[in-house]
Amino acid sequence: MTEPRDERYDAIVVGSGLGGVSAAALLAKHGYKVLICEQGEGAGGLAHAFSRGPYTFDSAIRVLAEGEMIENLLRYLGVEDECTLTTIDPLYRVNMPDGFSLVADIGLEPFMESHIREFPHEEAGIRSFFGLRRQMFLEAAQMPMQLDPRQLGDAMEKFPTLFKYRTATLQDVLDDHLHDPKLKAVCCALWPYLAMPPSQLSFFAYSQFIGVLVDGPSYCMGTFQKLVDAFVTAVERGGGELVVHSAVETYKNPVVGLMEVGLVGAVLFHALNGLRIIAVDFWSKGPKYQRLMFWVVVGGFVVLFVPFAIRHLTIVFTH
Repeated sequence: MTEPRDERYDAIVVGSGLGGVSAAALLAKHGYKVLICEQGEGAGGLAHAFSRGPYTFDSAIRVLAEGEMIENLLRYLGVEDECTLTTIDPLYRVNMPDGFSLVADIGLEPFMESHIREFPHEEAGIRSFFGLRRQMFLEAAQMPMQLDPRQLGDAMEKFPTLFKYRTATLQDVLDDHLHDPKLKAVCCALWPYLAMPPSQLSFFAYSQFIGVLVDGPSYCMGTFQKLVDAFVTAVERGGGELVVHSAVETYKNPVVGLMEVGLVGAVLFHALNGLRIIAVDFWSKGPKYQRLMFWVVVGGFVVLFVPFAIRHLTIVFTH
């Protein structure tokens, strides 16, 4: 459907990503008349699936870390039969160039045992490393959302692990607990998901990431579009609507079009200049060539931005 049926609604949700459709489903469950407006061709946002020939693909989302919570939510909405979540087990497999392979099972104890089987001489270190990771995760979950400076002393006593390792890198903690270089590599195998190598990756970030996955992430059978569709079904059963190809009229004017050009320009220049700053910080000759790199950034910005601006403004002023 591309046009709303009625003139008035209790709630209008702009965007049909998982957050939007789940919120809309809960509102509809509680008796609100809900309209979801989606600019794209179908509901889902980053969870929207697409097809190529006989194959269907997830566009972005690969796993859910809160499968049990999602199942409870679907059950509450009365659409638990609309999609099926399955637990991914094992969590991952590590294959190394020398032929070494390790399968990491789900569940904290099986996860640790997977590593201990291959590195029995490091059992104590493995248990202390992953035990510390779990303690870090638990203390972060219990930490108040807001602290008065006068409460810092009490917080440090209550959450000693969190405060001690709050600035530590993953590599720092690996080096404190483990000795075998191969084991260290295996224990941080998922670092690419966080986009930083262990020497720069926050141990806190790693702890949170593994903490929500170690008990088994979930996958939605038939792509995550099934999960989106289940929430949309709950909305429609509650009297709500989904309209697609529906851009908010406020944004369909030249002023906003010009603002979009400015926003893209700012983000693009910031990204390119960020690469220059990284080079200055981490390349020994960076400071020497920083002026030259600045003009390279300006040149790259012009080459990339001008064609976009021309095309975008043409669309803005001719549609």
